Amino acid sequence: ERVSVGNHVGISEYTLVDGDGGVTIGNFVRIASHVAIIAFSHNYKDPHTPIKLQGKVSKGIIIEDDCWLGTGVSVLDGVKIGQGSIIGAGSVVIENIPPYSIAVGVPARVIKKREA
Repeated sequence: ERVSVGNHVGISEYTLVDGDGGVTIGNFVRIASHVAIIAFSHNYKDPHTPIKLQGKVSKGIIIEDDCWLGTGVSVLDGVKIGQGSIIGAGSVVIENIPPYSIAVGVPARVIKKREA
């Protein structure tokens, strides 16, 4: 499957999920509006060949159970967002986020851990 969505997932309006490289969304995930989840990137090494003609690279995206992605978040290819994590509004996720983290910014950085 290119896109797999778990149980009790909320995906709000104007959200884009491009599963070209595979997207797995766990259970109880909350995805706010205007989120972009893009599971591929373009090759661009050769400056003399149009980017469109250089093909794509795809690693896939995993969003584990009980995550919350705020409005306007972008999740780029090759990323795993760990269970129970929160990604703040407008953040751009370009690297893995450990479980139970709160990450914000461009690029998204962990600012603290969720505690019981």
